[in-house]
Amino acid sequence: MNQFDTSTIVTALAYPLSITILVGLVSLGVILRGWTRSAQKSQEAKLHELAQQQRVLENQILKQAEFMAARVDNWSRDVHSQLGGHAQQLKVMNDAVGSLKTALVVPHLRGRILGETALERLLSDVLPPHAYAYQYDIGGARVDAVIRFPHVGLIVPIDAKFHFAGAQVLLEGSTDENLIKESRKQLAQSIRGSAREIAKKYVRPELGTTDFAYLFVPSEAVFQEILHDVDLWQSLVDEQVLVVSPHTLFVALQPLSHAVRYYEMSLGVNEKIKLLQESGRTLEDLSGQVSEQLTKAMRALEQSQRMISSLPHLASSLTTPESNPVAHVAGDAGFTSPHAVPQ
Repeated sequence: MNQFDTSTIVTALAYPLSITILVGLVSLGVILRGWTRSAQKSQEAKLHELAQQQRVLENQILKQAEFMAARVDNWSRDVHSQLGGHAQQLKVMNDAVGSLKTALVVPHLRGRILGETALERLLSDVLPPHAYAYQYDIGGARVDAVIRFPHVGLIVPIDAKFHFAGAQVLLEGSTDENLIKESRKQLAQSIRGSAREIAKKYVRPELGTTDFAYLFVPSEAVFQEILHDVDLWQSLVDEQVLVVSPHTLFVALQPLSHAVRYYEMSLGVNEKIKLLQESGRTLEDLSGQVSEQLTKAMRALEQSQRMISSLPHLASSLTTPESNPVAHVAGDAGFTSPHAVPQ
């Protein structure tokens, strides 16, 4: 075979191979293009899904932000409201402290707030309403309160005093011995003056009071100072004025409260006894009337029985022709007939 034939054969064989390769490459390109489009669509779907999820998250975040903003706003309003309330409370407390300072400076207000108010509260807590009275008039002088003893017809005057000026240093806890001594001296003078005034105005046995009165001190600390001053205490006893604090007056009122209640119970028992006695007398009268009526009834019953017992004799006399019925009946009955035939 020559060279021409060989090249011809190679050319003849190479042409179908190139066509095959070209077709294969074209097919591969089409396949790659389809796969690329499919991948692109899948990627676009995933991107769309991610975008939707992003929008959902953004909406949730927006709602949470709005909710938090509303809560913060409400919390802020509550805080402002509470701060306003606290400010109002502080203002009220400021006013109260100012009023208290004024009351502690002005003597008659001080006695009214710290003395009479505490006394009124104590009496109302322990005693029944009719066992005490406020602002009671005794011979033209008006005492803060009185305690009534209804079973003996007496009243006990009680006057409230605070004596803040004399006890101020003692209440503040000063450590100056000279100042404390002078304060105790002023307190003793003030207490003695109040005791003399109470004894003069309110201890009036001729007007129905007891021969003593109470000086009510609403501070236990002041009461302890008075209690430890033996000379002061003795002078108060001589004036027939007894100093009491809230605790000691409470203890003193307890037996009185029981006595008043027992007295009321005894009054109720006496009334019931009288009622029972009257009922007994009424029952006795009714019993006598019933007994009298029963006696009359018994007599009537006996007469009826005698009449009934005479009926057989009357019947037998009516059935016997030989006997005189009138005489027989009269004889049985114990009577004499005017028509009877003598035997």
